[in-house]
Amino acid sequence: MSMTRYDPLTRLVTLRDAVDRMFDEAFGRTATGRMGPAMLPIDMFERQDELVVMAAVPGARPEDVEISVANDSLTIRATTHTEMEKEESQNWNWYMHELQAGQFTRTMSLPFPVSPDKAEARFENGMLHLRLPKSEAAMPKRIKVQPGASQSRQIGTQQMQQGGQGS
Repeated sequence: MSMTRYDPLTRLVTLRDAVDRMFDEAFGRTATGRMGPAMLPIDMFERQDELVVMAAVPGARPEDVEISVANDSLTIRATTHTEMEKEESQNWNWYMHELQAGQFTRTMSLPFPVSPDKAEARFENGMLHLRLPKSEAAMPKRIKVQPGASQSRQIGTQQMQQGGQGS
């Protein structure tokens, strides 16, 4: 009989995976990888002076995409179109029907303040590329360190003592 060391974290990870899966299936990607009805897959990362957001919106045209920034939230809305929208599609014999069409919305919190008036957005091959420059408030500032008043007096006293010892 072999003994296995008990690790309480394995149950915690299992519970976390279960909760993640539950939310994914309810609000986003399902176990099969299909998108939920109101989900856009997003990549978001920070560069030195900007936030970059990429969203996959296949089937949408640039005029079908709306982007807005309010307070600390970014919202992307897109409308996609497929062949199933045609009236004649009702008479087709469907064997697989996985492509989704309609309105998709994704709202996310921004990790830092941005300048939406300086933002750039482009649409290429079904991918939305959004560049949001950091606002001045979010840019790192260099602060010069000054010696304190008591430290200034100590330095001055030490210099005087050193000057007096050398004579």
